Amino acid sequence: MPSESEEEVINEEPVNPEHINIGDFLLIKFEKKKTVIHYIAKVVFKYSVTEYEVLYLGKKAGSSKFIFPIVEDKASVDVRDVVLQLPKPTFSKGTSRTSSLYSFS
Repeated sequence: MPSESEEEVINEEPVNPEHINIGDFLLIKFEKKKTVIHYIAKVVFKYSVTEYEVLYLGKKAGSSKFIFPIVEDKASVDVRDVVLQLPKPTFSKGTSRTSSLYSFS
């Protein structure tokens, strides 16, 4: 049974590809044989209205915040794999190390 937050994502309206721009953050689904994994990614290039180049973020261990990995994780994504367009992230205050942490409300 999906958690409440997963149900919210499943019930969302389809993303309008015309509203996706470079710099936007997206929730991307990656389907495996028996499971679906979700990733957060930032749009860095638009090939077309329905295909984008993205940089994936990783989740910081023991936290609900996200960070870009040291080695860039780029991929091409089709709009059919976009689950949700995320709000603009907030940044942690403090040192330069913690200011690179992204949080989505």
